[in-house]
Amino acid sequence: MALAGALLVATAALSLGRSSPPAPVAPPAPPPPATVGADVRSFIGLVYPQTSPGEEYPNGVVHLGEGLVVAEHWRPGQAAPFGWAHVGQGARQMLWMERFLDPPGTTGRRVEVLDAVETGPVEGGYRLQVDGCRRGDPDPDPEITAVVRYVGDEKERPAAADPERTPGEDDAFEFSSDVVAAWRLDRAANRIVPQPPAGLVCQSAGD
Repeated sequence: MALAGALLVATAALSLGRSSPPAPVAPPAPPPPATVGADVRSFIGLVYPQTSPGEEYPNGVVHLGEGLVVAEHWRPGQAAPFGWAHVGQGARQMLWMERFLDPPGTTGRRVEVLDAVETGPVEGGYRLQVDGCRRGDPDPDPEITAVVRYVGDEKERPAAADPERTPGEDDAFEFSSDVVAAWRLDRAANRIVPQPPAGLVCQSAGD
């Protein structure tokens, strides 16, 4: 009888899950190395945890900037399943179009690279800007990305701008047509489509 009682106690302990501690959770795998000089399209299909500017992922690829790709008249709180990232690998700079695979607020939120292009060097006062650019329309086209420089192009500035501001000074109402390259982050096609820079005007969001 004593033996039978011991067996019953052991069986009860097993049924309650107290027989052994839970198995440890494996740590996340380290980021894979990025092949230097590989075709930029080799990054398409990469799934990685959302990475902040200044960090690397994969190894050797530095994230320089990121943001959302949204519809016209989008407002915070509305769905935004697409994003972009400006990344550098050595002397090469790239623009990635991405799709979020997890809801906002998810720890380690995953993104998938849908398309990738080389931007060429973004330097000499130029910046990569997503949203805020337009071609003849009164409202900016949120899918347009441009490499633009703001140098106080007075003929593009609205009459209400502060006349005492000097050329090149950051201004929330500063406009520029000094665009050297442009693309469309096409949400319908999941592609980055080159655009002619001529005729584009971008507005600075200010710093």
